[in-house]
Amino acid sequence: MMKIFIIILGLLLYPLIAQAHFADHEKWAQMTKEQQQWLMNQHVPGGDSRGGSCCNQNDGEEVQQDIRDGHYWVKGSMREGDELREKGPTLYQQYIRDGNLINKMDNDGWILVPDEVVINEPNKYGRAVVWWYPPATRKQSDNDDGRIQIEVRCFAPGELY
Repeated sequence: MMKIFIIILGLLLYPLIAQAHFADHEKWAQMTKEQQQWLMNQHVPGGDSRGGSCCNQNDGEEVQQDIRDGHYWVKGSMREGDELREKGPTLYQQYIRDGNLINKMDNDGWILVPDEVVINEPNKYGRAVVWWYPPATRKQSDNDDGRIQIEVRCFAPGELY
């Protein structure tokens, strides 16, 4: 009897748990099951966190991408007005505001993606996605004030148009 209860509870909670793997819940709900599964199954290709899951709760976010001198750069979106009041800031917007990103950022808000975190397999979601996460080994900075530092954990390039 307890086993059946746990199975039923798991089935009821699965949609809530699954949605926690992409920051924009509206976009998550519009994705195919294949796209959702692909996003949830990505692993860090290299670096200190190699082999770890890219996803952790609301870490994934659709971003713009650019390639400069053979390296990827990403830039997230900024919410304003009613959208900002209703949904709050995007992860990118929050991290820029809080000033706790570890990765190099240019004056226009583009963030350099470390080569070792680029997922080099076909992106079944289609659009560029970055996963933000505290680093596996906490990196100290000259002005470390105890804030949780954030870095690009994984990046799946999207189609370039």
